[in-house]
Amino acid sequence: MDFWGLIDLVDSFIWGPYFGIPLLLGTGVMLLFLLRGVQFRWFGRAWRYTLGRGVEGEGDITPFQALSAAMAATIGVGNMAGVATAIAMGGMGSLFWMWVAAILGMGTKYAEVTLGTRYRKDLPDGTKLGGPFAALEHTKLPWLGLVFSILTVIASLGIGNMNQANSLAVGFEDAFGLPRWISGVICSIFITLILVGGIKRLGETAALIIPFMSLLYMAGGIGVLVAFSENIVPTLHMIFHDAFTGSAAAGGFAGSTIAMALQYGVARGIFSNEAGLGSAPMAHSAAKTDAVHQGTVSILEPFIDTIIVCSITGLAIGVTGAWSTGMTSTALTQEAFRRAYGPAGGMFVAIVLILFAFTTILSWNFYSRQNMLNIVQHIVKKPERFEKLYPVLSNSWIALWAVLLIIGTTIEVELLWSISDIFNGLMMVPNLIGIWLLAGELRRLTKG
Repeated sequence: MDFWGLIDLVDSFIWGPYFGIPLLLGTGVMLLFLLRGVQFRWFGRAWRYTLGRGVEGEGDITPFQALSAAMAATIGVGNMAGVATAIAMGGMGSLFWMWVAAILGMGTKYAEVTLGTRYRKDLPDGTKLGGPFAALEHTKLPWLGLVFSILTVIASLGIGNMNQANSLAVGFEDAFGLPRWISGVICSIFITLILVGGIKRLGETAALIIPFMSLLYMAGGIGVLVAFSENIVPTLHMIFHDAFTGSAAAGGFAGSTIAMALQYGVARGIFSNEAGLGSAPMAHSAAKTDAVHQGTVSILEPFIDTIIVCSITGLAIGVTGAWSTGMTSTALTQEAFRRAYGPAGGMFVAIVLILFAFTTILSWNFYSRQNMLNIVQHIVKKPERFEKLYPVLSNSWIALWAVLLIIGTTIEVELLWSISDIFNGLMMVPNLIGIWLLAGELRRLTKG
């Protein structure tokens, strides 16, 4: 077996039916019963808290800004390329299993955000440092916090930086004919200007961009559904039918089994909304509120990301018949939009992809920075030494991020996607272990 084959084998195992999927779904089912369906009981409360009627507390940004910063990372390439790949490999039935994973993921997201915010700590400049690593330090396996941080930093360099930069550059090249390195330089300048303002500027930027770009894409997708409205009911029937029977070969589509629909639906759904991976708690832990209130706000994240945005992509691919072309990834989504809008549809998807990639780069820099700081804290140990290093570390990380971003626009990233996908998936292991170890604390915190 060559190196490529080994990477693909490991990637398939981590996101496959014998490891990642049962681990994620099992935790989701456990939390469904432990927390008595908190994602259903507190769904309305989550909207009230998000819109500002929550409890003010310590933190750096508002609950809505924290949600926007977290969604800046989740709403991205996965909502278009990820959904399309799931359908291309698992058939239209994979969309059903994506919904199931999202519903369970709403409870998982609540749990990880509540714990990550509950155990947050202060940085030298007064801002908050929280996430799974902070929660794990209060378990019987505190060293897992450091493991999580190392995995996150490695994953972020690919999945949060160079891979996204490459997607952004390809989008600019397709839409405007701009050379990739030029778009990389322009993007790195804007990214740096935002990042030097810290989490407050990131939260403000995300709160402006995320609602706009989400509504823009949703409007475009709804337009596709309107244009092919006669196919909506048949497509829904196909989704539910194929989820339990598999999909027969049609056109360029090779067909799929129930197991394939489930595997790709769950894996790509989790890849999109990141429920259980432990990334979002790092943004949510900066919110000016208490742990339970911010955990409640986070329930909306998988709902908006997967139940709404991913569903629009999947339905657009279904109603237009693009699912049977044999295409995959972003090309399949572009084909669906082209069938409704002509050549402008492909350009629309490219432009939205640019916005998605830009915001993902912003949030993943913050995630990587928080975990880098946690690693250095463990190495340095003495608080006074860490305090002196803190400004240099923060600024150096932003500079490194900008350089890697430019590099990412000019290289082929297929292998990098697979490697970062592996480390992104591995993040779930210490994060979910922490949820199980702190299940009693979660039940105590979740009252009413």
